[in-house]
Order: sequence, then C-alpha cells, then structure tokens
Amino acid sequence: QSRTGQAGPEVAVAMVNLARIYEVDLNLRDFDKCYKLLDEVLVIYEDFYGVDHESRAEVWENIANLKDQEGLLSEALALHRLSLNLRQQLFSAASEYMGLQEDDERGNPPWPTVADSLNAVSEILLDLGEIQEAIPLLRRAVHMRTVLAEPHHYHLSKGQENALMALATCQTNLAFAIIQGEKRAHHTDAYMEAREIIKPAYAVRMKYLGVRAIQTEQTLNVQGMIEELIVDYAAEKEKIQMEKRYAVEKAEKQAAKQAVRDAKA
Repeated sequence: QSRTGQAGPEVAVAMVNLARIYEVDLNLRDFDKCYKLLDEVLVIYEDFYGVDHESRAEVWENIANLKDQEGLLSEALALHRLSLNLRQQLFSAASEYMGLQEDDERGNPPWPTVADSLNAVSEILLDLGEIQEAIPLLRRAVHMRTVLAEPHHYHLSKGQENALMALATCQTNLAFAIIQGEKRAHHTDAYMEAREIIKPAYAVRMKYLGVRAIQTEQTLNVQGMIEELIVDYAAEKEKIQMEKRYAVEKAEKQAAKQAVRDAKA
C-alpha cells in the first residue's frame, strides 16, 4: 500500500499515457501539462517503489525527451545521465544479488535499458558537439546491443525485430560520430570503420521499415556522407601525392640545370 496516500502505479501509467498525448497530438500539445503529469508520476513511483527502481529512470527519460524537443539540451543531458546512472547501479545490484558476474554476457546479458540510456546520452552529446565524449559511450551501446541481438537474447528486447532495430540505431549514431570526431591523421581508418558499421544498420532498417521511413533515410544520409568522404579523401590524397611528385621533379630539373651551369663555369 501507499505510504503517503498517493495514487497507485496503475494511475501513474495512465498519467504517463496522457502526458504522451499532450506531447505528440499537435492539437492538444502542452508541454507544461506533460511536465506536471510526469512530476506527479515520479512522486507516485517513489512512494510505491522507493528511489532504487527502474520506474524513476523511465520518468527521467520521458522528461529528458521533452527538454530535448524544447532545445534545452543541457537539462536533457543531465536527466539522461541520471537515468543511465540509476540503471547501471540497478544492474550491478541485481548481478550481485544473483551471484552473477557483470561481464558474463551470456549468463548475465546487459539490460536493454542501459544500452538505451547510453545511446540517449550520446545523442545529446552529439547535438552539443561533444563528439569525443560520445564515441566511447556509443561503442559500449553498440557492444551491448550486439550481445542482445543474439538469438538467445531476443526475448530481452521483446523480439528479434526490436533487438535488431535498437542495434541499428546505435550503429547509425556511432558511424556518424566516428566520421565527425576522428583526427585527420586517422581519417582513412575512421571512414572505413564507419562504412562497416553502417552496412548492417542499413540492411536492418530496409528490411523492417523500407526505404521511405525516416530512420532508413537517416542511415542512408550517414552512409552517403561516408562514401562521399572516402571519395573526397582519396582525391585529396592523390592531389597531395601529385604535388609532391611535381615538387621532386622540379627540384631534380633545377639541380640538373645547376649542374650544367657549374660544368660550363
């Protein structure tokens, strides 16, 4: 029973759904109502489940998405970080309670929600231009989602399609981050790595969504950027090599002319 007389979790779920309507319905859109509802939901969940519960992370995530839509990226990032930290703590506590190793990915696979939070934090970091900070988080998210996309773990993502689509999202974000963030000296390796990462993401989104879906278009855009960068970098590299050859040939000709002049002298 409630410790403070608050409504129950079932009411909280209804309030979350109502907040979602106020978020997505253009005729009813009212973010102030969304925030008010979600704040009340957070109180209900804390009242029934305490502070160490996944439900709090879900509410923070919903509020963060609203902040993101309003362009309040720093606030959104802070909330996504809260959600990520709580989920990681809960995963560690659950692993310890069950006597499992956190790195035993087959016997104790990562939680999908942890991977989702890693991806969410990374997306905001990319929007803020913090590419180097986002890349290692996205690598972790891709690794987790790769484990979860193995057939014996499909049930954790509620099916094969969800598991593969979630992986494709992380792969697309990682590929984009890599081509934006690597130092120039490592461009070739970065572009080739990004190309290999984006291929399965494109295949999955084409299979489940088709070419006209926004998600597929996003992956196609990143894939196009990668291919264009590879071509441009190859052309630039060839130009530099030609300039070097020309400089060497010019120096050799000048040296030969000087040698002739010296011989005549």
